[in-house]
Amino acid sequence: MTLNCTLQFAVAVEIERNCNVKPFILGDTSYGSCCVDEVAAEHVGADCIVHYGSACLSPSKRLPLMYVFERRPVDLEKCTSAFRELYPDTQSHIILLYDVSYVHAINDLLTHLSPEYPNLVLSELVVEGEQCYSHGWIKRQNDDTCLSKQDDSQVICQFGRQFSLKSGLSITDYSVFYVGQEGATLRNFMMTWNRCSFCSFDPITMIGRTESVSINRTLMKRYYAIERAKDANVVGILVGTLGVADYLSIIQQLKETIRRAGKKSYMFAMGKLNVPKLANFLEIDIFVLIACPENSSAGLK
Repeated sequence: MTLNCTLQFAVAVEIERNCNVKPFILGDTSYGSCCVDEVAAEHVGADCIVHYGSACLSPSKRLPLMYVFERRPVDLEKCTSAFRELYPDTQSHIILLYDVSYVHAINDLLTHLSPEYPNLVLSELVVEGEQCYSHGWIKRQNDDTCLSKQDDSQVICQFGRQFSLKSGLSITDYSVFYVGQEGATLRNFMMTWNRCSFCSFDPITMIGRTESVSINRTLMKRYYAIERAKDANVVGILVGTLGVADYLSIIQQLKETIRRAGKKSYMFAMGKLNVPKLANFLEIDIFVLIACPENSSAGLK
């Protein structure tokens, strides 16, 4: 969420007057705006963070955190109609995913669809940590029951979403319906569960469609990058986050993997990645970006 300087100041004054606290508005971030900027908050000695707008729901454990999501409008009638057209078989097993901006409307959508589609599974937003709040929209993740997609458990957690599958069924037995715009969130789900069929409804254009072509292009780019990494002798590790929990251990693990492969690695910490910055390091054969899932593909050419 972007605010100009005048509006930022006005908001800060209003918060200070009504809440008797000293607010600091972080109007820009060094990395993705979907991540909680805990480092900047610690620089001003903040006691807690309120994160507005888009969120990747990556684990953040340093400070108490509250999410405030946008409430973008959804035409439920058109969304329901698009869903019925995409899934004429009412006995289909379908998982309902969505962008965080539409979480406020999902229960109403479920009310429209569940009487006709008994096998429709609703996902919930979940986060790690005991100090995270969101006015009831997010549940705290239970590490004992929320297992990865590779596990045989019927409870699946991925990218801040949690849902339960019926006994005897796996994720590949389900189709996925996503409410939101085409972007990093949808792409990550499609790349993770690439054996599932995906459909989406864009509340802005109010068009429902079957997803296929864009993910194939993304996968081709990913495979190409993997082959480039195999041939590289010098790897640059780009630190694209300072707020996601355990990022230091991930960097250390990556450095050790590169060392065991007989390659050299150099670590870089820079915000606002662009080609001119990276072009200054001609000796680097390939860069690997450590970031949250929604910013892990920089898209630089």
